[in-house]
Amino acid sequence: MKFFGKLALALLPVAAWLCFFIAFEPNDYFGLRGEGSLNAPVSRIRAYENDMTNNVILGDSRMAHFDMELVEEVSDEAWSNVSYGGASLDESIDEFYYLYELNPDIQNVVFGVSFYTLNNNYRTVNRMATVKTQLENPAAYLFNLEYNINALTVFKDEVLLGLPDVEETAEHTPDEYVDENGGALPFRSDLIDYAENSLAPVCENYAVNEAALERLLELAAFCEEHGVNFTVVFPPMDESVRVLVAQPNGIDDTMADVLARLADAGVRVLDYEWENDPGYPDTAYYDGFHLDTVHGLPEWTKTLFTEVYDGT
Repeated sequence: MKFFGKLALALLPVAAWLCFFIAFEPNDYFGLRGEGSLNAPVSRIRAYENDMTNNVILGDSRMAHFDMELVEEVSDEAWSNVSYGGASLDESIDEFYYLYELNPDIQNVVFGVSFYTLNNNYRTVNRMATVKTQLENPAAYLFNLEYNINALTVFKDEVLLGLPDVEETAEHTPDEYVDENGGALPFRSDLIDYAENSLAPVCENYAVNEAALERLLELAAFCEEHGVNFTVVFPPMDESVRVLVAQPNGIDDTMADVLARLADAGVRVLDYEWENDPGYPDTAYYDGFHLDTVHGLPEWTKTLFTEVYDGT
């Protein structure tokens, strides 16, 4: 009895930490925090496992922030958003097949693609195998060092500091359109900074990830074969990205070829990035590549999901 008492005492810190981790782990893996699906792969897929719909949105951060109540209002159907920030094209493709194994009744897929995720230099490591292991094996999730560290960060931000969630929206003033000498800038200053310092370095020597593009074509064929309405969506971008990043790197010409190949394969494409730029003002964009969640995204949500259903 003394042995078991000492063992229980020794394990008490472990049990306490597990309780702490379950309460503050970053993905709401156990559904105890009631935060819905956070912008991360484990969280988004776990949320889908707990509440499956037959309509899914896949892609990276440009597709991850829809107001799902508005999506349902426009489409008159329930949708699940399993997009997340930083998703590569390969990861989104593998994610679809994983979801389809869970729910072969998936009917509609909106699949976000962009020149950025088609970039051969973008995120070459596919995390889906690891994510799948963590989803299927709670122990693999519980003892993941990164998530345990992140739990401390969540506790600090939410409990100790009370920091609110950051929303991608901002108000803009005239001084953002002039340089330090008072001269007029061609674009808003933060848009220039984002294009030149965040996008341009990744897009030097731009080339399409041919293997990922081929897999995308195979996915479209799979969906056609299995009666799934599959729509590839190129989200809109601000003119600053086109002028400062795409044109200097020849990306516009390269993407014209990609769009032609998708069309030749019979893939349904809604292209707001190149051929059907909606012409939103720059205030509709948070950083040039992402729509402002207040001033731009709601309008595009209505346009997108109206057009998704116009063709099905």
